[in-house]
Order: sequence, then C-alpha cells, then structure tokens
Amino acid sequence: MSRSIIMKKIATIAMAILMMITATCTGTLSSISPSADFSISASASAASYTVNDARKDLAKVKSHPYVISYYRSTNRKPVVKAVQRLINYITGSKLAIDGIFGDGTRSATKTLQRRNNITADGIVGREWEKAVEKCLNKLASKNTVKSSKTSGVKLDLNRAREYAKAHWSKSRRNPHYNYYAGNNCANYVSQILEYAGLKTDSGWHNAKYNYINCGGLQNYLYKTYNVKYDRNLNIKAGDIIVTNGDLGHVMFVMEVKNGKIIANANTNDRNQTTVNRSVIYGVIHTSVLF
Repeated sequence: MSRSIIMKKIATIAMAILMMITATCTGTLSSISPSADFSISASASAASYTVNDARKDLAKVKSHPYVISYYRSTNRKPVVKAVQRLINYITGSKLAIDGIFGDGTRSATKTLQRRNNITADGIVGREWEKAVEKCLNKLASKNTVKSSKTSGVKLDLNRAREYAKAHWSKSRRNPHYNYYAGNNCANYVSQILEYAGLKTDSGWHNAKYNYINCGGLQNYLYKTYNVKYDRNLNIKAGDIIVTNGDLGHVMFVMEVKNGKIIANANTNDRNQTTVNRSVIYGVIHTSVLF
C-alpha cells in the first residue's frame, strides 16, 4: 500500500474521531440559578410554549423505548429536543434546542433531578419523567389560580384612551399624581390603567415603585393578573409596548389600524403616534384586561 493511501486513511479516521467527539460534547452549558424553584417557575421567555405543549413533549419522551443519557444516534434527536424544551420551560434555562444530549443538557438534567430529590445521574428515565410530570401539574395549578385573577377584571378601553389624550403633554399633566421629569413613561401608563378601572392596592398606587418603574409595573401585572410579557408582536389596543431595549421605555397602544400601531407616551411626550415595529422590543399584553 502506497504512503499516500495510508495517509489518506489516517486522515479519514482522524476526522471520524473528531466528529464523534463533537457529537458527544456539544451542548449549551446550563445557566440555572441555584435558587430556582423547578416545581413552579416556568420560563417567561417561552411564553408561546404552554403546559399543554410540555405535556405533549413529556408523552413523546415517555414513548421512547430507552432511557436517554448521552446522545448517540440521529433517531433520538426529536426526543432529546423534547427533553431540552421541557428543561427550559420548567427551569428557565436556555439550552439550545439542537437534539444533542451534550454536557449542558446533562448538567441541567442532573440539576433538575437534585432539586426534585431524585438520583442525580443525568439520565432521562422513569424517575425523571415522574419529577417533570409533578412540576407540570404544579405549573398548571398555578396558572389556573392566576387566570382566575383576571376573570373579574374588565377595564374600559374608551376611558383609557380618554385619559391618555387628556394628559399626554407637559401642559396637561394630572396634578394629583407625581411627575418624574425624563422618566415618566411607566407613571403615565399606570395612570391610564387606573383610570380605565384597574384598582390600586398596597403594591401599586401613585408614587409606588411598581407604579412608576417599567420593570416594577411589568412584574406587578404578571404576578397579580398573569399578564404576559414577551417578544410576540401580536399587538392589540390596550397593550403596553416596550422600546429602548428590555423594559427601557413603555407606551400605551391606543389602536392598531391597518397594521399600524398607534400609541401614546410620556418621555418623550407622544399623542397618537405611529410606532415602527422595528423599534419594539416586546409587549406587555394588558389587552387581556380590556
């Protein structure tokens, strides 16, 4: 056998070994917070992925004839993707949905096992499935409680628009509320919601952090009324749009007409301004309250 043929064979074998190593080791390292409660904390970033979707993925995992450890063959990719989606949904992790059971997925699997008091072996087996099912049941129960909070809430969109138009500019501020020069956007939106019928409480009222801060307002609306915040730009009148990055600035959507988003805001003062979708970072879906 000639030297060139031998060298080609060696190169081929080396490439095959490299591909096997890559397939085994590829995976996004988990960035799970050690304080996360895996039984109740669904990822907000996966808002379009529901408990029902998670149950379907769990059924897919259960139907697989073998327990899953390290990824070995392409026919397991759909099942591994289901595992990754479940972990992301339950833990808030950000694993790549690549179908590869690498170090990151294995690490996240072991962490979930530890938090649910089962053997942390990194294997997706029957005990892991039972733990995930328990988590999903708790999430479903929590979502049911939150949904019930919105059932008695019905805000008046006409009153919201009326207030937004009456107090949008510096010369039209409502003297009964504090004003925060250069940072009044959340305060203005909260006033609109209050005038539309949203009741104040100890955690949300004039001058309160949750009333005047973008992040505080978003968090309050989610925890109290299960109002979702996500990147889904299915925007409706009554929603709050977010611009200037993640919760940097908020505007109240007056209407959506012929695909155009028309909104009001403070800082800078805007009255029925058309907003380009390209500048919208996310949406707080308060339209569900109207």
